Order: sequence, then structure tokens, then C-alpha cells
Amino acid sequence: MTTIKLPNAFSLSAHDFEMDVKELPITTIVYLLANGYSQSLTDAGTTAAAKAAIDEVKAENARRAARGWPILTKVEQNAFIASDAVTELKAEASKAKRAERVDALLAGTMIYGARGPNGPRRTPMEQWIYDAAESTIRAFARTAGLKVPSDKDELAAMIDGYIEANRPEFEARYATQPKGDLAALFAKG
Repeated sequence: MTTIKLPNAFSLSAHDFEMDVKELPITTIVYLLANGYSQSLTDAGTTAAAKAAIDEVKAENARRAARGWPILTKVEQNAFIASDAVTELKAEASKAKRAERVDALLAGTMIYGARGPNGPRRTPMEQWIYDAAESTIRAFARTAGLKVPSDKDELAAMIDGYIEANRPEFEARYATQPKGDLAALFAKG
């Protein structure tokens, strides 16, 4: 039997439902582990297959453009994606990404709440602050005739630095933002 030590306040939450893991029967925990493992591999494979298909469509359109041919229409793109050659590429990409995921799981580098190389998900407030900081930096660069870094990591570091230097102002601005469902304002009742 394996013993797992969990933080005192460890709970699971999704879709407005929350469960304290320490109150769950072992059969439920085993089910969640098995289902989570399966879903994790499915997610990794599906994402890789979709990216492979999109990349192959882009490559085919680049080949066509280089020859002076028209690019694929949406209908032709769908047929192209369903072709045996692209289906094989999707399967290879999916299998490779699933193998990477298994390796990461075995190595213990998959962290709950993290989104792959992007790190943990931001709270709504953190996302709003990040977006506001990025917009401010881009507007400043445009006005000053400067270029925003094209390297994603370099831009993220710039945004993070700007946020940390101005966090109180961003948090104050966030507090004044309207909350709620705008669609509800237009609902007929």
C-alpha cells in the first residue's frame, strides 16, 4: 500500500464543485488518478495532433504560394487534413507528445495547476493586470517608435518587471473595473 501525504487543505474544484480529498473514499481517489492519467495523455496527444495538422496546412499553402498556385480553401484544408499523409503525421505527433507526457509524469515534473511550459494559470485579476501591462507597454512602444521584443520570454520578462514596479496602481485600476455578465443586461426578462 502506498501512502500519499497531502497538504491539510488540499481540495479539488471544477465547475463550481469542490471536494476535500481527505474525505474521499480510496476507490474515488483511484478513479480520479486513472481518469486524470487518461485525460492528461489525451490532452497532450490531441493538442499535438491539431498543431501538426495546422502546421502541415500552412506548409502546403506556402508550397502552393511559392509555385503561384492558389492556397487551399477551407473545404480543401479539411480534405487535406483528413488525407492519409496528414493523418499519419498527426498520429506520429500525438504519440511523441504522449511519450513526453509519460516521461514528465514519471520524472515528477508535471505540477498540478500548471499549464505546461506556461506555468500556473493566472487568477482573473492577475490575467487582467498582465493584459493591461502588456497593452500599456505596446502603446508606449508604438507612440515612442520602439519595437516590442518578438521573443516571447523576453516580452514576458518585460511585462512582469513592469507589473512588479507598478503593482499597487494596477490593483487599484482592477478594483474599479466593472464586474458581472454584460449579456444579462441585454436579456429580455
